[in-house]
Formats: sequence, structure tokens, C-alpha cells
Amino acid sequence: MLKLVIILTAIAVCYGVQEDVMYNLFRKDDYVTYLEGHGDIPHTFNATDKTIFLIHGYVRGLDWRFNELITTAIFDYRNRNNYNVITVYWKMAAGNSYIEASASVHRVAENLANLIRWLTHAGVEGPNVGNVANVEDFHLVGFGLGAHVAGIAGRLLQDESKVVGRITGLDPTRRLWDENSDRLRRGDASYVEVIYTDTLGLLPRGIREPIGDINFYANGGWNQPGCLTHSCNHERAYELFAASMINSNLAGRGCTSNIQMNLNICRGNFLELGGFKLSKSGLSIYRIDTISSRYPFLY
Repeated sequence: MLKLVIILTAIAVCYGVQEDVMYNLFRKDDYVTYLEGHGDIPHTFNATDKTIFLIHGYVRGLDWRFNELITTAIFDYRNRNNYNVITVYWKMAAGNSYIEASASVHRVAENLANLIRWLTHAGVEGPNVGNVANVEDFHLVGFGLGAHVAGIAGRLLQDESKVVGRITGLDPTRRLWDENSDRLRRGDASYVEVIYTDTLGLLPRGIREPIGDINFYANGGWNQPGCLTHSCNHERAYELFAASMINSNLAGRGCTSNIQMNLNICRGNFLELGGFKLSKSGLSIYRIDTISSRYPFLY
């Protein structure tokens, strides 16, 4: 079992990577490397492997659980492939309030885009020749506000004709972003998947509108089994995504309309939620109903 510890890292500014956003690289052999964002790329980063970025949201004190749960699932013994898993730690940039955190999203996204530029440029010459990462092999996973960080970073890279392979938005935050034109949206990567878990009720945390290429509404996008609060519903998004790495039975059924999804009368084909694939095809809307309230939701 991978023991994930968030360690504060001093980041240099060669590629515009700033000190209040920090990056740690994890590998299956328990290596932890602090990415400085300049100079030579560490030898522990393998450009031939797929790279998954984990971007936490504004959930005070729970950024570690988001990272640990997903990273442990990725490196589970049942998954044979190795991955570069990079945690994006921006708790200091988020400040002391949700308003401050929301205002920091653009700056954090620019910071992340700069790190990706480094990973895709530094291997062109010098000691890193041959260790050139392909941005199409990158998968950005953002929870809450982190989903919007991922979307903006993806758009910034497209200005340089770099298109991220996949973005997964985990219950993208609604407050201040529901009508925000900079929120996560389809087109921010070659494939955008969104998982919705807290979109109804009084002051829900997540956006209700389907904003991805493929959109999974877990239990209709609200009222998660075992949850009595919006926080619990909201956090179920990253729990389901982590579980999808080890539980292939987590699949949604295709819906031809929001009405079908809301009434739970979808009759389309099944499609696996989450997972490792960089691309999927199918309908726009899927509904997945889980009975269990316990991770990894095996029944």
C-alpha cells in the first residue's frame, strides 16, 4: 500500500512555476520526487508511461485524502502498468477562504500549464534527450475547483497547439462557476469526462449541467448512499473515481435525455465510469446507481 505524504517543496521559477503551488511525482515503486519545474527532468519521470495529474479542490484538510485514495488505487497490485502520478498541491495558493481559492484558480492553472510545458520541452536537448513527454498522454484529474484548474490549463496549452489527452472533472464546483465562461467544458482536452455527485438540494456543491463529452450522474447526481450532507455527496466523486481503478463493475447506462436520467429510465448501453482510458465514445449522459455506501462500492 502506497504511503502518500504531502511534502512542501520549494519550486523554482524558470518556467513560471511559483512557490505556492507544489508538485510531487509518484511511481509504483514508492519513489517520491519533488518536481522543481526547471532544469533537467528527474530520471524517475518516464515519458513512455502515461501521466496522471491530481488537482485537489477547496476541501479544507482533505487534500491529502483525495491524493492518497486515488494514488493508492492507481498503483494497486491488480494494475500492471506503471504511471507517472503528479500531485498538484495548491493549498497555500487557495488562501483562507473559498473566495480567495476561487480567485486563485486562474493563477494555479497557469502554473500547471508551465509545469506541463517544462515536461514536454526539457527532453528535447541536453541530458534529457529522448525523455520527451507527449501532452496527449496526460490525464488531468480535478476535484471541485480543481476541475476548473484543469480546464483552464488545458485551454492555455491549446494556444500552443498542445492538446491534453483527457480531463476528468470530479463534481466541478458550482459556486461562482455555474455561469462562469472559464469553467471546465468539453473541448478543454481531446476527451473530457465529468462525474456528478452533489448537484441538487439546498446549496449543492457541484454544477448540474452536462459540461463534458461524457457525463456520469451518480445516483442521479445527488443523494449518495450513506450521505447526509452536501460535503459527503461532493466527496463521493473522487471516491468513485478512485474505485474505478480497481472496480471494473462501476458502469453507467446511457441516457438519451436529462429527463430519462432524472427518472432513472435510461436504456442505453453501459459504459465504464472513470478508469485509465484516455478516450471513450458513447452518449453524452450516463446514469450509474450504486447501492453500497462503502469504498470501493463493490455491490
